[in-house]
Formats: sequence, structure tokens, C-alpha cells
Amino acid sequence: METRVKFLSGAVWSGVNAIASVLLPLFMFFYFARLTPPWQVGVIAYAMAWVEVVKIFAPLGLYEALLASKDYDSQAGAAGTLMAVCGGAGFLLYAALISVSMLWMPAIGQLFWLALALGSRILFDMLSIQPQVTLARSLKFRGLASRSLFGNLAAGAMGLGASLFVPPVAALTIYYVVQAMVSYVATIISARAWAPFTLDWSPLRAIGKTAFLATQVRSLATIINYADQLIAGSFVSPAVIAWYNAGKRVEIAEFTAASSFSSVLFQPLFARSGEQDMAARFQRCLLLMTLVCGVPAVVLAVNAKLVIGTVLGDQWLGAAPLVSALAIAGLGRAVGGVHGAYMSVNGLNNVLRNRAIASAVGGAVIVALTGVIGIVWVGVLLAIKNTLITASSAWITRNLAGPADYVKSVFSVLATALAGAWLGRWLGDWLGGAWHWMPHLGVAVVSGAGAVLLVGVIMAGTVIGLIRDRGLAPASAAVAGGPLPDGKA
Repeated sequence: METRVKFLSGAVWSGVNAIASVLLPLFMFFYFARLTPPWQVGVIAYAMAWVEVVKIFAPLGLYEALLASKDYDSQAGAAGTLMAVCGGAGFLLYAALISVSMLWMPAIGQLFWLALALGSRILFDMLSIQPQVTLARSLKFRGLASRSLFGNLAAGAMGLGASLFVPPVAALTIYYVVQAMVSYVATIISARAWAPFTLDWSPLRAIGKTAFLATQVRSLATIINYADQLIAGSFVSPAVIAWYNAGKRVEIAEFTAASSFSSVLFQPLFARSGEQDMAARFQRCLLLMTLVCGVPAVVLAVNAKLVIGTVLGDQWLGAAPLVSALAIAGLGRAVGGVHGAYMSVNGLNNVLRNRAIASAVGGAVIVALTGVIGIVWVGVLLAIKNTLITASSAWITRNLAGPADYVKSVFSVLATALAGAWLGRWLGDWLGGAWHWMPHLGVAVVSGAGAVLLVGVIMAGTVIGLIRDRGLAPASAAVAGGPLPDGKA
């Protein structure tokens, strides 16, 4: 039976996935950061950066290639086998790298076994790729979202429980390992289809080029996310790395939310849409992404010092300017994720690769200047760099959205949110100063409420139009697992 893609349904489950992938881990970070000395958080953050960087040597682009493939059933087993082999090899490589890293970061030696345990995430993440494709091809939005939700809830419960009996840094490690393990198990259960292992990898030749280009894009995105922490680790102490990691977590949280919407909603939607309706859907996705990531980013940038000081304590106040700068950097990447989702399933992975190369090289150059300009200015320059990269993507996809469309879907939302955040901040400061009853975090909450309220009032018509436009894919192109429109393979 033919089924119509429901934009609202996909958006809701994308939101659930984003909450599970972003807000829960962010809460857990804040919880453990308040209990753990910054230098220990810095060591764990450094080790997690190596975990992610090691994964770039695996063909992660098989996800996009399999998602758009016309012969998925014959390729699934080979893909799953290849990713399992890569997961095992990746753990061994990680073990070697984290051992060598003690030469320039001796503090790793004090937490070595905890850092080594984090490497198990590589295997679980690799094994999850193929069954996740099964869910995406079937347009099972709930299954895609539940894997992250269950993984993070179970990991959070284990981490919080463990913190009552073991040192907080050990409980944080347990949280990260359980998160990856349960997400993998939940993916298998949701997919209800396990592709048997096979050593015949010949079916993958047909999607080799697409997978190679998509892998380059994913690998470069990982480098952008994590390599800067590895580079900065050569110039600053683990405590400063922890401050920088706090800002990076905000940036990566926004990027993770964008990636969640991309894999759960945008990529399947763009892959199975006809050209006649693509522009309207693209613009609605821009608006959705700006609402989801833009408003929180603006509020946090305005109130970073209040939030950091209240939530993490005075020892983390050095992270406040980095959080503000990298919140804007993450917003640029989140909006650019809509362009990336479109290009990844429309034969433009080479463009994505080139864009990612420019971003990665630019980021590496900026971070290499840490010892000269200081870590705060590194954050500011990264925000500028990400904005320019997203602007170049907007130019490439200008046939789908012009300047007027960006004013309507992006800039008007951000300007309204900024005005509301500052008005709310002024009101909160006035209430706190005049009546002496509002704590700092309360001021930030009032600021956030002001941003949401003003956006809701001024942008009501646009938002209601987004919600009402539910059926965004023609029934003939939205058959689960069915053939893609011409040129989408």
C-alpha cells in the first residue's frame, strides 16, 4: 500500500530524536561537570575526540549510499560485515593512539583505563549503521527516534546510579559506553531485520563511488567537530580543554540536532521528492531548523555567563565566552545541514566534500593559532568561518531558496529571537535588581521566554503554515523502500 510522507509526523519524531541525542547528553555533561574537576573532564573530552576521529577511517558514507540504493537487499549483509570489521580494527587503532597521546598529555595516564573503555563505542557505532539504514528506508520515524531515546535514557540512568558508588569521572565513562551499546541494541530491535554477515563484498561495488564521496563528507564533518580539541590539546592545559569542550558541546549539540533531523526527516524527504515541490519543502526545512536551533542558540549566547556560572559553578566561568561564540558557530552549521541533506541525496556529494574540506582546513588553521590569539578568539573566528561556509552552500542551492526566502525563513526568526532575548534579559535584570528575588538562572529563563514569546507572536502565521503543511511528498514517490526519482541513486 502506498503511503504519504507526513512532514509533521517526521518533524515530531525528529524532535524526539534531537531531544534524546542533544538535550539528555547535554544535561548529563552539566551534571558530571559540576561534580568533576575540569582537568578530568578535559581528559575524557580529549579521549572522546579520538574515538570520533578514529571512525573517519571507516566507510561511514555507506549510510547515504545504501539509503539511496536500488539494490539494498543484496548489499545489506556485505555492508554490515564491512562495518563490523572496521569497528574491531578501529578499537585497536584507538588503543594505540590514546596510549601515544600520554607523551604530550600526561594526565591521560591517571585515567588510562577509563579512556581505553571509551573505545568500545567505535564498535557499537559501526555495527549500528546498516540496521539504521533499514529503518530510514522504511520511513520508520518512530524507530529511528526511539533508538536514541532508549540509549540515552538507559545510559543516563546507569550513569546517575553509578555516580552514587564510583567517582564521577568513572560514572561519566559508564554513561558514554552504555549509551552506544543500548542505542545499537535498540536499532536492531526497531529494524526487526538483521542482515546476515557475508564475506562477499562484491554487491558494494555498485555504490562504491557514492559511499566514498559521502564518507569524505562525513569524515570531514567529524574533523570539524573534534580535531580542533586534539590540536588545542597541544597548546593548553586539560582544564582549558574542558572549557573549550563546554562550548564545543553546545556547537555539536546544534549540529547533532541538525543531523538528527537530516537522517530522520530531511534526507528521506529530499530523496523521495519530485523536483516540482522541492523548493517549497526545502524552505520549510530551513524554517524548521532555524526554529529548533536558532532560538535556543540566540538565548544561550545572550545569557552564557549566567547559565555557566549557575549550572557549572565559578570554576567554569572561563567557558562562558566560548559558549557564546560556539553557540553561533553551531547555528551556522545547523542551518547549513539543510543544504547538506539535500546535496547528499541529489548527487552533489562532491560539492559537500569540497565544502567540508574548506571548513576543516579553515578550522585547523584557526585552532593552530590558539597559542597566539587565545582560545576565546579561536571561538569567534570559528563562528565567522561557519557562517561563511553556510553562505556558500546557500549560493549553491539558490535555485531552491533566494535571498527573500532566507529573510523569511532564517533572518527574521533570528532577529525576532534576539530582540525577545534582550527584552527578557532586561526584564529579568530589572526584577532581580528591584525586587531582589530572581536568581541568575531565572533571568536567563525570562530571557528565553521573551525570545520564544516574541517569535511566537510575530512569526505565528509562518509557523502555523509549517505545521499545517503535513503531506509534503507525492504518494507515488513515498512508497517505503520503493524506487527513487530519476537521478537520485
